Amino acid sequence: RTITLEKDTATALPLDGKIGEIFISNPEIADVQNHGPSTAYLYGKRQGTTTVFLQKKAGGSEPISVVVTHPFT
Repeated sequence: RTITLEKDTATALPLDGKIGEIFISNPEIADVQNHGPSTAYLYGKRQGTTTVFLQKKAGGSEPISVVVTHPFT
């Protein structure tokens, strides 16, 4: 799964309530903030690619590629 967003924009990441931890491999590219059991927010900080890992409470993780692009203005 891949999520693409422009620099300085954010998007909601729906969660199923079974996520124990959220980790982002390069916080200089994007930021992620958990907002309760059903939603996290991704924010594009700088152009590049990183990975968000959703660590499930029951074990295992779901990696999500995050691509941050430069806005076209």
